Amino acid sequence: MGSRKPNRSRSGQPGGSTKPVGAKSRLSCFDSQYAACRDRLAKREFKEALALADDCLTAITSAPVSGGPSDTLIARLHYIAGESLVGAGKVEDAIGRFQTAIDANPVDQLPYLSLSRCQVKTGNVEAAHHTLSRGIAACAEKAELKMLSSWYQTRPSISACMIVKDEEELLPECLDSIRDWVDEIIVVDTGSGDRTVEIAKSFGAQVYHHAWEGDFSKSRNYSLQYATKEWILIIDADERIAVEDVPEIRRVLSDPQQTVVSVNVLNKYEHNRNLTVFLPSVRFFKRELGLRYGGIVHNQLVVPADARVRRTGIRLIHLGYGLSADKMAQKKARSLDLLKKQLAANPDDPFALFNYAQLLRSDSDGFSAENIPAIIESASRAVELTRPDDPSTRHIHLMCLDQLAWAHFFSNKLDAAIQYCNRALAGKPDYLDPMLLLGHIYTQQQDFPAAVRAYQRYLTARENYDPSREADNIILLHLDSQSIAWYSMAMGSELVHDCAVAKEYYRRVLALDSNYLAANERLGRILFAEGAYAEAREHLERQLESSGPTAALHNDLGNCLFKSGDEDSARRHYEEALVLDPDFGPAQRNLGLALARANRPEQAAELLSRYLNNHHEPALVEILADLHLSNGSYQSAVSLYETHLRSHPEDGSAIYRLSECYLAMGHRDAALVGMRRALELSPDKRTVLARIQELEGHSETRLEAGKR
Repeated sequence: MGSRKPNRSRSGQPGGSTKPVGAKSRLSCFDSQYAACRDRLAKREFKEALALADDCLTAITSAPVSGGPSDTLIARLHYIAGESLVGAGKVEDAIGRFQTAIDANPVDQLPYLSLSRCQVKTGNVEAAHHTLSRGIAACAEKAELKMLSSWYQTRPSISACMIVKDEEELLPECLDSIRDWVDEIIVVDTGSGDRTVEIAKSFGAQVYHHAWEGDFSKSRNYSLQYATKEWILIIDADERIAVEDVPEIRRVLSDPQQTVVSVNVLNKYEHNRNLTVFLPSVRFFKRELGLRYGGIVHNQLVVPADARVRRTGIRLIHLGYGLSADKMAQKKARSLDLLKKQLAANPDDPFALFNYAQLLRSDSDGFSAENIPAIIESASRAVELTRPDDPSTRHIHLMCLDQLAWAHFFSNKLDAAIQYCNRALAGKPDYLDPMLLLGHIYTQQQDFPAAVRAYQRYLTARENYDPSREADNIILLHLDSQSIAWYSMAMGSELVHDCAVAKEYYRRVLALDSNYLAANERLGRILFAEGAYAEAREHLERQLESSGPTAALHNDLGNCLFKSGDEDSARRHYEEALVLDPDFGPAQRNLGLALARANRPEQAAELLSRYLNNHHEPALVEILADLHLSNGSYQSAVSLYETHLRSHPEDGSAIYRLSECYLAMGHRDAALVGMRRALELSPDKRTVLARIQELEGHSETRLEAGKR
């Protein structure tokens, strides 16, 4: 019988115990489950996150192991369970979970913060103060606890009011940006057919149903009538409060002197990240003022003329113009229809006239020719109805002057555009949009010094501009168009061949936006011309990565590599260029020359022939002739040499090679005549003379043989 083998554990060690390995495996499993809980919570899958957290907690308590999960992990699981319950609208149930998390790990500030918020939501502010005091005493990280405690001591209550319809995609992120610091969320739904109402309720919102009546102000006012708190916040589903600005909101609203507060609305465009539209807008006001909205489309809060509006730097990010093309078209059509109805009822409403003109211009300043007459008509009428010295209509007057300036610019009526810009700037010297436009106009007129002055004026004004101090309710399409100004100046400098200045301007552009338009490509070409091939290549490769491949980019990269001595890589880039565009002349030329250097004359000749069929470059004619000579295409070579010699009749070397073609074609006498002429002109007389003597000696030998 064979001897019994020693018992081995799963670890492969003789006689080893399996228990430590099992415990370690289970701990790893708990960590994985915790990560899965966090992932579900981040995805707002509250039911699933809660179930996972409870499953993990059950497993921990039902089968404890030596060296098992720490109290920290248990506390975190209860915290996730609490946040999941809050997300599901079960605030009362969440309170117990947060308390359990605190009991398990008293030094983590997160459960204290969440518990205090829940206590405030349920009306128990005193308990929230006590919770925060406990957290401040127990936690090492306590800055946020102290800030929230201070806020609760003087905090005003806030009702967030909004109107919605079919906003399931955008609503969650909006509500998530306000849920922790408002006291109630009022939602008026005007007929959603998706999950909007369900989502709103999951955030604890009070949802009221009102049929759509074709009037945004009426729906907005419905939401106001349900509010019960001290302050009103107006927000839409496609808007988000910048989380970094919440402390500023708390500070401003806690000031007893404030009753009406304006924020900075920033419109972000997914398709054009360089366009940021700025608009000061009143979004916070005391409920006791009884303010209401007017206007069926772009509803305005009717604020008394004597009201003191507090301007702030609080940011509200608006995503409403980053929708799909179909949704944007639907939104525009709906707004146009409502505006037409409003103007039919009141044709001399300057705000409606402004909004109609604004809606007709595209969101990227690309006025369509068919809309320009209507824009000019509406904006002109609004200018007639308003005055720059009337506080109630000044902003409309100035913005319509800007509309007229841009409309005339896109109509190529540049002198009129300049006049409207100057009128707008006379009324508001720091008005950024017409400043930038003046630079575009002077560039179009090829008055580059004036264009640079206009762009520099814009850049200086923007540097000194503080949106929180804006006194006019002005929409700015070009709050952050510094890259446009620098780029335009760079291109203008190139046009007047001042490449040193252009290079500096392109560097300024790229410091603001490392992938702005074709700045890397244009800077790369300037650097190439200066002989800075390595740096030029870096910028061209960045352009290739950011904007995608083009024949021109591959050709330029090929040139950099060729000049750097990497001819194989250069040829590959030229080939890529011709894959993208087989008729791209510069790549045909450069690949042809590169192939000639690589001793591939047939391919080189084919490419250079294609190039010269469409481009005039006399210097290449002789090179192509030499390639045809090398390939034995004598007739083609003769034609090209003759073309070359018509403009260079004293080129002895070309005459010599033409003579060789004649000889190869059997025209010995013509070849000798040509070689004698080449002997007179060629610097390499020894080679030519030897060839003549060879031919003449061969002829004499034939003559002697004939005589015999």
